[in-house]
Amino acid sequence: MNKILRLTIGNSQFTIKNFLLLFLLLFLVACGSQEATPEPTALDELEFGNVVSASGKVMPVRWVDMGFENGGRLTSVVEEGSEVGTGEELALVDATDHQQAVLQARAALAIAEAQLDLAQADTREEDLAAADGGVQVAQGRVSAAKGGLEQTKSNSSTAVKTAEAQLAQAEAELGRALAELALLQAGPRPQEVAALQARVNQLQSEFLIAENLHFSNFIDKEIGGGGEERARYSRESARNARIAAQAELDLANAGSSPEKIAAAGATVRAAQAQVDMAEAALEQAQATAADITIAQAEVQIAGGELAQAQAQFEKLQNGSTPQEIAVLEAEVDQAKAALTQAEAALDKAMLRAPFTGTAGNVLFKSGEVVAPGTPVLVLGDTSSLRVETTDLNEVDAARVGTGSSVTLTFDALPGLTTQGEIIRMAPMASAGQGGTNFTAVIEMSDPPEALRWGMTAFVDIDVD
Repeated sequence: MNKILRLTIGNSQFTIKNFLLLFLLLFLVACGSQEATPEPTALDELEFGNVVSASGKVMPVRWVDMGFENGGRLTSVVEEGSEVGTGEELALVDATDHQQAVLQARAALAIAEAQLDLAQADTREEDLAAADGGVQVAQGRVSAAKGGLEQTKSNSSTAVKTAEAQLAQAEAELGRALAELALLQAGPRPQEVAALQARVNQLQSEFLIAENLHFSNFIDKEIGGGGEERARYSRESARNARIAAQAELDLANAGSSPEKIAAAGATVRAAQAQVDMAEAALEQAQATAADITIAQAEVQIAGGELAQAQAQFEKLQNGSTPQEIAVLEAEVDQAKAALTQAEAALDKAMLRAPFTGTAGNVLFKSGEVVAPGTPVLVLGDTSSLRVETTDLNEVDAARVGTGSSVTLTFDALPGLTTQGEIIRMAPMASAGQGGTNFTAVIEMSDPPEALRWGMTAFVDIDVD
């Protein structure tokens, strides 16, 4: 500082040169009288001077770092220098999930309130009639389900018995066809042929006897006898029996032809198909047991519906109990709390201006992800500016205080000087470069219009 410091002693003013001469004079007097104790004078102030100098920054009266409590991806943010009013939007993160949560919470609250209103409302006659009708319908369903179950059981029993009888008959037919096929394939046994041959021989003898008898009776007729007719009938019967036995013998001797065996095989296959069909029918009849299970389940369902309808009817008759009303009221309170919580979470997705001010520094762009608690922008009320010191050391801070007069100059505004006053001293020191510093807040009596937030200021504080 290129200033001449001046001290006042009585009514005279001295320059530093005068002080030096006075100092030498006093020193000589002290040397002449060692017992004399000099009185303190204004010279003791020469070590410090009567002005304390420091640097400072131009700051708004109010300013704050704005950040999101929960973070997220920025969808919008104001531009630097934007003027905003109290409550206006500064920045917004993606809030789709929060919006859905609010809608769901509102719907849940509406349902809870509707259920409470319904429980508290008086029962109407038409509601009772409708509930009674529901009971009658449910009883009809129970009766129908029980009848269906009994019919299913009856049908199942009859079908199984019929299928078993058909299967037994088909198996018998198959056995007979298999036996005939085996007999044809094996051919006649020698014993059977011999028996047939003996039968033929026997019948041949009987025929010859009948022939002779007929001849004798014929002679008797000629001489007047009456047995010729009986003899002729016996002869014809013996002849026919002999012919039949001879045919059986010839058939046995001829053996089984390929045509007969093929026909017998076809009969076996047809009989086997009948057995397969009968077995399938039996399986289908037995499968109706599953239908019985289904019918039983339908009876149980119908019984449950009847119980529910009866309970609803009784509830309408008796009305809601105090305990039920209390539960529903608690559900409404819970739904309201959930809605409040969802709306609070949605509100936290938006930064709103806590006061009217200017967006001084925007640190993120739209589309970037912001971590929770990270400053997004700085908001300040630039309608009133002041100066805050940045390097007022602890020695100088001890010499100044609230009410001290200040002279301010600015790098950005050369030749311009303004006056101010310290309105507050920081109660606690802040560590800075070069030592421990205290912040002095200075209010300007006539702030220059060209002054801007963040400009550097030079501070000269008058010391009493």
